[in-house]
Amino acid sequence: MHVADEVTDLDLESSAEAIDRTVTRLRQGVLTPTEAVALIKGTASLYLRFAAVPVDDVDFVIQYARCAVEELALSRQVMDPVLVEAFDDWLAGDHLVGELQARLDALIEPLKAEALDGSPFGRSEIADLCRSGRHTQRTLLRLTTAAGRILRAAFDVGCTEGLRDAVSPRYHDRGQVGRHDYDTDEFVLSLNLLARLAADPESGAGARSALIDLADFVEVAGSAVVRLPMHLLDDDDRSRLLEIHERRAALFSNDPMILPLSIELLRDNRLVRGAVWQAFDARHVR
Repeated sequence: MHVADEVTDLDLESSAEAIDRTVTRLRQGVLTPTEAVALIKGTASLYLRFAAVPVDDVDFVIQYARCAVEELALSRQVMDPVLVEAFDDWLAGDHLVGELQARLDALIEPLKAEALDGSPFGRSEIADLCRSGRHTQRTLLRLTTAAGRILRAAFDVGCTEGLRDAVSPRYHDRGQVGRHDYDTDEFVLSLNLLARLAADPESGAGARSALIDLADFVEVAGSAVVRLPMHLLDDDDRSRLLEIHERRAALFSNDPMILPLSIELLRDNRLVRGAVWQAFDARHVR
């Protein structure tokens, strides 16, 4: 039995039905577990490579295929979780990189073009990818370069809210692409890109404000304030920094048992306090 016999049309419904038929035939004893998984892989691969459909549909089929493999692997009839691991290894394998890269390009480049033309939709979609791309585009984010591509797209169009939300603890559980405790390289990249935008005296106000937004979170405050160009802050920026420092000091002094003072937190406290002094001193320096 070949994949082509199972899938006659490259559309979402036909592909899902082909996967369902494969699971049914396994339950009927027509297919072995290995044969069933191979057919499911083939269906997903065929759809990924040749279907001219939106990226969201590709992601759905890949996830649908994985759920089917998990269902059959953990069924009483099979009871072989290694099949799921093998499917995940296949998804992460080099043989899909080209197809996934093409899909990533097809997703990002039109959005960038729209945003650069002034479209609020393109900018909004890029910001959404930054704050929730690991959930909404799980298949594409298997590419090791995908998160960086999304962040650089946000930088290219000046999407400071996207770069901010990619690392903000506010979106910690929403699939952000630069989570501070998971995506270390992307976390640093997002902050560095924000810093580059913030360093522009004429157009960097939004990026400076975004870094100050991040400074209000205990987890990332130190990483944010060290990237602020103190000589470019205005009075509102300085006032916000002072308020953040005062809230932070009150948080730790009122009940230190709430947040145990680790070395990292003590260092961040020093960085935030020092940033406030530098920001106000910088008013007098040309």
